[in-house]
Amino acid sequence: MGGLGKELPAVSLTFFAGTLALAGVFPLSGFFSKDAILWGGLGRYGLFFWIAAFTGALATALYSGKLLAAFLGEKHFEGSLHRPGPIVVVPLLVLALSTLAAGLPGLPLFTEETFFARFLGMPAHTFLAGEHTLEGILMVGQLVLIVIVLCAAARFFTVSRKAPVSEALASGFGVDRLYERLFVRPLKTMARFCFSVIDSRFVDGLVNGFGALSMALGTLVAGYQSGFLRRYAASLAGGAVALIALSVWFQGGF
Repeated sequence: MGGLGKELPAVSLTFFAGTLALAGVFPLSGFFSKDAILWGGLGRYGLFFWIAAFTGALATALYSGKLLAAFLGEKHFEGSLHRPGPIVVVPLLVLALSTLAAGLPGLPLFTEETFFARFLGMPAHTFLAGEHTLEGILMVGQLVLIVIVLCAAARFFTVSRKAPVSEALASGFGVDRLYERLFVRPLKTMARFCFSVIDSRFVDGLVNGFGALSMALGTLVAGYQSGFLRRYAASLAGGAVALIALSVWFQGGF
């Protein structure tokens, strides 16, 4: 789209606040949760976990910058937009301010004994020598890289909307195409087989076969309904003889 910042200033302001919090920019709420996860993961699960988690944080900053591009640059759509009224803007402003207030329980920095941890009654952690320094270096380094990726992505997708990288991102790096070949097409083929063979021939064939058999038996039995009393009497006599013969047979009379 582009240019939404000029068209929807209030929405843009609140969207920027939410996006910066999502990317983990200080002092918004996402910064404190991101730093706690990264620092805690490094201490408990090691360097590999930190690298994987921080890579995910950089990916979040990348697509957050791509989102911001919709509000920057020139307008790339026709027509005018409807500006929302106070009933929409006021809740957005409350949520935007909450991204700042929600980070306050994560204070003070460089300790696990935060306001939120005390509220939960979590045991205090005793820091070893040098841990404050290491966490501070990681915190600042992470924040700087995230801001760089966020700003670079916002500028890149604002200026170069048709670049190869943009097209690769738009296509999802071929994940949708791979998913279609691995799952969608085989499932469609199986569905066609179930419909044309199992459902049409076996299930419908069985149901239609019982129907045809019922019709044939009904037609056969209907032929005996002639309206002549002598035929009915002969049928009753024949049935009685057959019943007596079967009874004698099963009793060992023959």
